[in-house]
Amino acid sequence: MNGRRGVDWTEIDAFARLTRQITEPWEAEALHDMAAAYAAEANEAEDTLREPPLTGSWGI
Repeated sequence: MNGRRGVDWTEIDAFARLTRQITEPWEAEALHDMAAAYAAEANEAEDTLREPPLTGSWGI
């Protein structure tokens, strides 16, 4: 698989243990979901023929 990817659970676990910045399970889940969503959208954006994600009244 080419392109960006989200973070693995092992990476989140290591980050949480080393930094002690993630203290609740929902924080780890949110980080995992946000990283996956960012990677998926960034990979989709590589397609130059793709329609922009925001259309309509936003003026794009």
